[in-house]
Amino acid sequence: MGSQEERGKRLGGTSPVGQCPQTRGFNRGHGSRILAFCIGTTGLSASESHPKVFPLVSCVSSPSDENTVALGCLAQDFVPNSVSFSWKFKNNSTVSSEKFWTFPEVLRDGLWSASSQVVLPSSSIFQEPDDYLVCEVQHPKGGKTVKTVRVTAAKVEVLPPVVSVFVPPRNSLSGNGNSKSSLICQATDFSPKQISLSWFRDGRRMVTGVSEGQVETVQSSPVTFRAYSVLTITESDWLSQSVYTCQVEHNKETFQKNASSSCDATQTSPIGVFTIPASFADIFLTKSAKLSCLVTNLASYDGLNISWSRQNGKALETHTYFERHLNDTFSARGEASVCSEDWESGEEFTCTVAHLDLPFPEKHTISKPKGRPDSAPALHPGLSRGFQGLRTAESSPGPALPSLTTATPSPTTDVTMKPPSVYVLPPTREQLSLRESASVTCLVKGFAPADVFVQWLQKGEPVTKSKYVTSSPAPEPQDPSVYFVHSILTVTEEDWSKGETYTCVVGHEALPHMVTERTVDKSTEGEVSAEEEGFENLNTMASTFIVLFLLSLFYSTTVTLFKVGRLALGRA
Repeated sequence: MGSQEERGKRLGGTSPVGQCPQTRGFNRGHGSRILAFCIGTTGLSASESHPKVFPLVSCVSSPSDENTVALGCLAQDFVPNSVSFSWKFKNNSTVSSEKFWTFPEVLRDGLWSASSQVVLPSSSIFQEPDDYLVCEVQHPKGGKTVKTVRVTAAKVEVLPPVVSVFVPPRNSLSGNGNSKSSLICQATDFSPKQISLSWFRDGRRMVTGVSEGQVETVQSSPVTFRAYSVLTITESDWLSQSVYTCQVEHNKETFQKNASSSCDATQTSPIGVFTIPASFADIFLTKSAKLSCLVTNLASYDGLNISWSRQNGKALETHTYFERHLNDTFSARGEASVCSEDWESGEEFTCTVAHLDLPFPEKHTISKPKGRPDSAPALHPGLSRGFQGLRTAESSPGPALPSLTTATPSPTTDVTMKPPSVYVLPPTREQLSLRESASVTCLVKGFAPADVFVQWLQKGEPVTKSKYVTSSPAPEPQDPSVYFVHSILTVTEEDWSKGETYTCVVGHEALPHMVTERTVDKSTEGEVSAEEEGFENLNTMASTFIVLFLLSLFYSTTVTLFKVGRLALGRA
């Protein structure tokens, strides 16, 4: 541990902006930890008389001490050697001077550099992805000049744990019921570092006999962590065929693994719990968000309870629907509705499932995926009349269970917003010549996320869903990051020939008004062939030009030959 001046000298070297391998060391002065920082990429000033200010962020993906967050601020290339640092929170409140340190100025190539480090409890900052601190640098050259820069923490990739339970092998048992045996629960490959491991016996939490090791860092790419917990029990307890459960809580998710001396009981519960976020169609059409919690592989629904709650713990009114399947198992769906504004705000909602076959209630939390618009969808004024009485399969009541494939991406996933392109194709002439039914096709492509709905209107009125079929969203072959769907509407040849208009209405949250439409009718066929007509006109003009050119050439040749003949006769 050197003096403060020696620590400051470690800041004298320069490093290319954005390159992490060349780091700068800091010592807080009151502990043994040395923090390594990288220069960020948001330096602002190009003036040589005033300091250039850079944020300093940790080069490692997670700090070694999860209870605190350390950030830095670097001022470079200034003259004279007199600067002062101050820190502010996002809400413009000032960070106490006891929480940050300013290191001495260092001279290099005739220019000065200085830095400041702030260490704060992690619970006080960076609770939201867009949180930041503001570093202010004051320099007296030419008056009181203030340079500011935002400093954010390094983003940590979220990886779920892999949970394993190791049981004592039978050949290790002594036969003495009072001898001790150990169960080991291991969680690996997870990030961030915070994790909790606990043990249950037949659904009852165990406190005695539990010991936990420290969370270890695995030097991988990305950096992950490993943790374990040991449960010490007697051989008689283990051979009693009780079910021991290791429960792991990480990033607001719960994972569990069961173990028992009975081979059949070592398998985890076959019951599956899936949360299904509100669909865009529901929010668009009903101005409310429907939350669904699907429970599968139930041997019976006796003792089943599904409940939804808000982020503050307040219970939501939950309706439960059941369905029996051909393999004699049951499925259940618990539904709750909230205002669209609550869903759009990013509030978290938790589904809790209790059942006799579960050792303890399962909890699953969802929220609106990040990256979507903050404003609730609003119906386009011009379509209000056309959408009267409109309903979708997702918004219809009743016990029909949705497919598991309709589950949307994890709430922690950042969603890229891309509006769809919509094309409507009229029936082919071959179809119309049969004088039976005809197909109008609506192609919707190039959109993200995949949540979209398609509705048809005939003369401005909704068409019954039985008259058209819409495919499920699928990734585009050339660009899997965006999706496409197609919808086929069946119409009669008589209605089409009469000039009926058909409108494909597409709703997607990336659209400016959340909705767009394309209309087609009999007259559209002429518009489709306009390009062909242009080519035909071009061919006619080209043919005329060639004929005129040949006639002109023939005339010029004839006149020339006639003149040459007369000239020859005159000489003779």
